[in-house]
Amino acid sequence: ELPCMIRKVLILKLTNLKKYILDLNKLQKSYIHGDYYIDNILNNEKKKIIIDLDEISYFYSFYDVVRGAMKFGYNQDNRLDSIGDFIAEYMGESQTTDDYIEGIKLYIYMQLNDLYGLDKNIHIDNYDFIKEKYEQTKWLIKNKKKLIRKVGEKYESKVSSSSNSI
Repeated sequence: ELPCMIRKVLILKLTNLKKYILDLNKLQKSYIHGDYYIDNILNNEKKKIIIDLDEISYFYSFYDVVRGAMKFGYNQDNRLDSIGDFIAEYMGESQTTDDYIEGIKLYIYMQLNDLYGLDKNIHIDNYDFIKEKYEQTKWLIKNKKKLIRKVGEKYESKVSSSSNSI
């Protein structure tokens, strides 16, 4: 099964990597957490505290949002809705459709690049991790257009309801 997984990883990368080369000038950079997801947020009655700050860096902000959305929503029953809701909630009013489209493409590109390093190191110890990463990347590529549409709908609804409440 291990050689089969190596072949699957290589095929996924070779057939998709060129599709996701981006114009990075379109994306906003800021300080990001680097490992932002629900387990790194502590809630108490007065405030939320973000923990695990060892991966803070200056990078493309939507990468962190999409990464967090995937960690939060990928294993949910309604995966597409969970991930779409997560991304839409983090979009500010100054962001555009292009911001999240490019952010999703950047995340896919980074995942494909991560798989590049992993294919050389696949062995029994990390097989499950690589298989999961491969499956997530494959799912995201397959559902990219649906996710973009879902985020757009959620974001438009959010902006519409906030402008109606003013």
